[in-house]
Amino acid sequence: MKGGWAPCVHRFTPIMPTVPFFLLAAFCFSLYTVFSKEVTRRHDSLTVNALGYVAGALAGAPLLAQQSIGFDYAGVAGAGWLALAYMTLLASIACYLIFYYALDHLPASRLAAFSYLQPVIAAATDMAWPSRRAMTSTVDP
Repeated sequence: MKGGWAPCVHRFTPIMPTVPFFLLAAFCFSLYTVFSKEVTRRHDSLTVNALGYVAGALAGAPLLAQQSIGFDYAGVAGAGWLALAYMTLLASIACYLIFYYALDHLPASRLAAFSYLQPVIAAATDMAWPSRRAMTSTVDP
């Protein structure tokens, strides 16, 4: 059978080696959610969020230092810095504050299940606005 998706089924694709990592990431996030429930009983969501980001920054600092060698920060456009601020403040910090607030008020299993619905909700939202396709506008051919 020529064309279509069938010839791709038995071929090795670059995404296949990463599948175990996606499964591991989902498993680790489930554990993270369950163990975070106990932490939110002792600390408020702002403290938990701050500690998580500090730990992540410390863990990522060596990679940042290595990748920063020779990078021209002055060459980044203002729109790039605004995008970074948006991703940091709204898409990361605000979302995790909401996550920990919800974790304080909901069972961890229910919150984790809802977290796995987010890609489905995002895809449905993308389909609701056909003129703004996320994947077709951001992926180079």
